[in-house]
Amino acid sequence: MVKKDKIKPYILNVAEIIYLAIFEIKKNNPELTNIEAIELFIGSEKYNKISSGKFHDEWFKDLKKNNFIDKNTKKKNIFRYF
Repeated sequence: MVKKDKIKPYILNVAEIIYLAIFEIKKNNPELTNIEAIELFIGSEKYNKISSGKFHDEWFKDLKKNNFIDKNTKKKNIFRYF
């Protein structure tokens, strides 16, 4: 049997950050609708960091500093071309 690599593409980290933030809002406020939880996320510091581009700026700076080696997988990252 071939062992499959379970490491997700690096770019999915942003989606995971967003999902987990909304999940935490819902977990702490179960009376909120999904729409309300998303609206609260949109007003958050995480949202502002992602939407302003600061998150990606820091991400690419960190990748460049580490010779485009992913900290989690220790593999060369495809974003080395940026």
